[in-house]
Amino acid sequence: IDRFIGLNVEKVGNYAFAYCPKVEKIIFGRGTNGYRYAFIGTHAKELHVSDIAYWCNLIILDEGDYFPQASNFILYAGGERVTGEVIVPKDVTSIRAGLFQSNQDITSMRIEGNITSIGKLAFNGCSNLISINNTNSVEGLGNASFAACSKLEVLELPNCGDIGGMACYNCSSLHTIKLGNVINIGNTAFYYCGRLKDVIINAPTPPALGSSAFGGTPSTMSIYVPDQSVQA
Repeated sequence: IDRFIGLNVEKVGNYAFAYCPKVEKIIFGRGTNGYRYAFIGTHAKELHVSDIAYWCNLIILDEGDYFPQASNFILYAGGERVTGEVIVPKDVTSIRAGLFQSNQDITSMRIEGNITSIGKLAFNGCSNLISINNTNSVEGLGNASFAACSKLEVLELPNCGDIGGMACYNCSSLHTIKLGNVINIGNTAFYYCGRLKDVIINAPTPPALGSSAFGGTPSTMSIYVPDQSVQA
């Protein structure tokens, strides 16, 4: 089998096409669901979906596991290759785990609606991703959600309470982080962010910091907090 066309398929079972090395093209119908590990271990070069909204809500990776579904594939939405700026439509409330992992075509992401969560590994390894815009509604970042995004420069999360472990691990161009009332910053969340200069945390109470949350960052890095946070 060299391709999967699921235009009229409602659900693909777990591991259904796992480790089928000859699968090169996957076409999802808009009503299809349940892709947990369905294509893990394949070498798919093209992945076609109806639109970005459908793709953002698709379940392809369990939150409790770290195995990628597939990587280095070219994503098409509505027949067009997804490149440059990705616009997340208003009707999307979350970006599920692993969806854009290792995608080299994306340079920026703009949220038009109210995204509350970005799943683990969602943009892991997107080495050409430079910016994320309109993140005011994001309340949580999953583990390694933006890890190894080597061109990401600024991260603004004014309402994010929880930042998962390794969230921005090895984001080597990241120089500014602006956080609001953050409660928890996970283990190695910003580890090896070698150009990090300014961290602004506007929280009245200091967040809980995981192990080496800011490990491997420059000794000249500055952290700015409100006066009441210093006294807390």
